[in-house]
Parts: sequence; C-alpha cells; structure tokens
Amino acid sequence: MKRPVISSRVLRTSLAIATGIMLSVSLLPAQVDTETVLGTVSDTSRAVLRGAEVTLTNEGTNAKLTTTAEPDGTYKFTPVGIGTYSLTAISQGFQTTTRHGLTMMLCA
Repeated sequence: MKRPVISSRVLRTSLAIATGIMLSVSLLPAQVDTETVLGTVSDTSRAVLRGAEVTLTNEGTNAKLTTTAEPDGTYKFTPVGIGTYSLTAISQGFQTTTRHGLTMMLCA
C-alpha cells in the first residue's frame, strides 16, 4: 500500500508532506460565521483521485461532513463553521490520510 500525503492550503498558509495522497484545501470567505472549504485530492505525481472519500471533522465537537471527490478530484464543503478541523481522505489503493489542526476563521 502506498504511503499517503496531504498537502493543505488554509488561507495563505501552505503545508506539505511528501508521499501518497495530496489533499489541497482553500477557504473562501462567506457571510456571518461560516466558510467554504474547497480542494483537490491527488497523488504525489499530481494525478487526481476521483471518487476519494473526503471527511471534514470539527475537532471541538466531532461533527463530521463527508463528500466524494468529483471526477476532476475536487471536493467542496459549505457552509463550514469557524473552528479547528481535521481533513481525511480515503482512496482505494492508498492508506487513509488525515491532516489535523486546520483552523477556519473569518477574515475582515
């Protein structure tokens, strides 16, 4: 089984780990107290992993949102409340990959 990797971008911060599944995250500002989380699931060669199961978990409440990556590897969670989250990707042929400590906050 391949060793997974998550590369995450939260606001202007980039985090990367180097092998397996790559998971990118972007936040789009929204009104009130929510955000939109967008991203792409890919492997280390940047080939998209369509159909990957992606779960966003609020680390404070353990509330979970789950979606399936589109054919182009993209996923979207909206609305997402402010807080600290973990993001998990599962794709056949890859180990489950999780990135912890993703902070969602509103920007002025």
